[in-house]
Amino acid sequence: MKIGRFFWGTFFVVVGLLLLLYNLDYLHFDWSYSWRLWPLLLIFWGLSKFTENRPVRIGLAMCNGIVLACMFFGFFSFQWFDGIDDDSEPARYSQQLSEPYNNTIQRAVFNLSGGAGKFVMTSTTDNLIDAETESGLGRYELDKYEEKGSTEISLRMEDHRSFRFFHRLRNRADIRLNPNPEWQMHFSAGASTLDLDLTPYKTTTVTLDAGVTTVRVKLGDRSKETTVNVKTGVSSVRIEIPATSGCEIADNAHIGSSSFEDFHKSDSQTWQTDGFDSATNKIFIDIDSGVSSVRVTRY
Repeated sequence: MKIGRFFWGTFFVVVGLLLLLYNLDYLHFDWSYSWRLWPLLLIFWGLSKFTENRPVRIGLAMCNGIVLACMFFGFFSFQWFDGIDDDSEPARYSQQLSEPYNNTIQRAVFNLSGGAGKFVMTSTTDNLIDAETESGLGRYELDKYEEKGSTEISLRMEDHRSFRFFHRLRNRADIRLNPNPEWQMHFSAGASTLDLDLTPYKTTTVTLDAGVTTVRVKLGDRSKETTVNVKTGVSSVRIEIPATSGCEIADNAHIGSSSFEDFHKSDSQTWQTDGFDSATNKIFIDIDSGVSSVRVTRY
């Protein structure tokens, strides 16, 4: 019997068992993050290449079948089974959220936690933040915390609704921040598109933590030093940096393709622009991604 049959047999058996337990109301877990198990697929597949032992390879194939079944179950959340006979469209929420700005705010932190969707930042505002959201997944909430000249604001989805297979659920947020404070920005999303033009901002830290993602980030030169942390799953990442800034990239052996134009390799995992050490403004990019296409260009 071919090894692939053990993989698919295990997959369908586990999916069937999960469905049965769900229908009997024995499952009370939040499966929405099960997609984070995807690196196990690569691990088990890689291990199978080290051995010709058939029982071991069958066992690893069955492990992959279990992982893929859990990811499949978690991705659809199976709430769509309850809505198969319901022709009504799910509720869609349109919101305009904002916080006023005052000139005592010198440093600010922005956190985005938005699930799957499209998140855009292409302009600024005189407020501290303006956000226009439209979502069929749930309502957004804007939280604010202040302490000694520093303000932290968080845009997050509060009553998150699970994905429904038979409906197209839009989830989009257009975000505008005030360009005066010094910003730390943290973006956390699932299967998403991030389109971020950060050239107007003084950014000290930009963190991108996402799953299956298309990312475009354009950085400016208003900060002496900017650190960019990229942590994604299966993704396409494009980062644009100003030619006036020096840049260093730490590429932590992600699986996929890389294109670092106008960079030279300083060691096995580090790339630098010419004249990096003497540059007035510096950008540090740390890449820790899965199966990804990563491109860094200068403009």
